[in-house]
Amino acid sequence: MYENSNYLGAIKNTLSAFKLHPEQINNGDRYNLACSYSLAENKESAFAQLRILAEANYDDYDWMLEDKDLESLHSDKRWIEILDIFKKHKD
Repeated sequence: MYENSNYLGAIKNTLSAFKLHPEQINNGDRYNLACSYSLAENKESAFAQLRILAEANYDDYDWMLEDKDLESLHSDKRWIEILDIFKKHKD
């Protein structure tokens, strides 16, 4: 669904998978969910997923800077705050 720009469908399916198999949730899945939320213009949920990743010491800072899926978050003041956390993990 994500590849067909059906971001709401991708979110719904991902959340269902998270509920059915919480033991299989990984940082990549959570990052992709944040991207889907961003593309669906749901900034609150996108930042919520990014905060969870920050707490898990996710460190793909360089990719986050380039990832066009997260562009809708760039104008939000929380973007710089979350980037600072990820940069610390990278360093």
